[in-house]
Formats: sequence, C-alpha cells, structure tokens
Amino acid sequence: YFQSKPKLDPVSAFIPNSFPVEFEEIRTEFVSLNYEQTNYLWGLFGGSYHPSVIYKFRTIPIDNMELTPGGPAIQMTDVNALHKK
Repeated sequence: YFQSKPKLDPVSAFIPNSFPVEFEEIRTEFVSLNYEQTNYLWGLFGGSYHPSVIYKFRTIPIDNMELTPGGPAIQMTDVNALHKK
C-alpha cells in the first residue's frame, strides 16, 4: 500500500474519515536494509529472519501545545546499542 501511495492526506487516505484531523499529510519512505542489518533486527526480536518490509514515516507534525510541568522539553535523543560478547 505504501509503495503505491507514499503520501497520505485526508483526501487520498484509504478510509478518509479515520485520517487524523491534526495531520495535513503523512509521508512514508521505504527503508532497504542489507542482510546483516536485517539479521540483527530479527535477532533482537529473538527469532530468525522473516520476510518483512520497513517504512520510515516522515513529516508527521507535532502539535505545539503547552508543556506540562515536570521537566524540560526533550531537545535531542541518542541511542547506543551494546553487543554482548
């Protein structure tokens, strides 16, 4: 579905009434992993490789609403994966 329609908007959505009203559009991008990356991904899930497709969702707007008290806004994230030896 996402290969034929990489851009979704309220008019072109499969079920227009269920498209989130706060989004103008949602874009998808096919991600091609090599064999090693795919094997690592499925190894994290505890299984062997299964045919799969991975898409990256882009241009999803984030509402600029008031922050709730309790801490500062997250400005940057960093993920470090460590391999067991």
